Amino acid sequence: MNATNYLEVPARGSAGLVCAWSASLPSGAEPVVQRVVPDGCVDLICWGAEIMVAGPDTGPMPAVMRPGDAVAAVRFGPGAAPPVLGVPGDAVRDVRVPLRELWGAE
Repeated sequence: MNATNYLEVPARGSAGLVCAWSASLPSGAEPVVQRVVPDGCVDLICWGAEIMVAGPDTGPMPAVMRPGDAVAAVRFGPGAAPPVLGVPGDAVRDVRVPLRELWGAE
């Protein structure tokens, strides 16, 4: 167990969405490295002023949270993100990429 205040809420009635989740790390805490295991899903993560696209992953990926970090995200089930993102799933496999790089800065 770590201090990241992780909360996950199942998505009900939302085609393709698995859940919404959030995590935060208090300012006085030590940095946390969480191992994210592959689940075939793609997450859209709001991290500060950036929206990141994460996964799908083919192996464990480290996720680092630093003191004061707060994130909120939605998770798409396997195969559900490509139509929304407008890119094939392998374009984001095993990477973390800003959404603006996929969609442009408009």
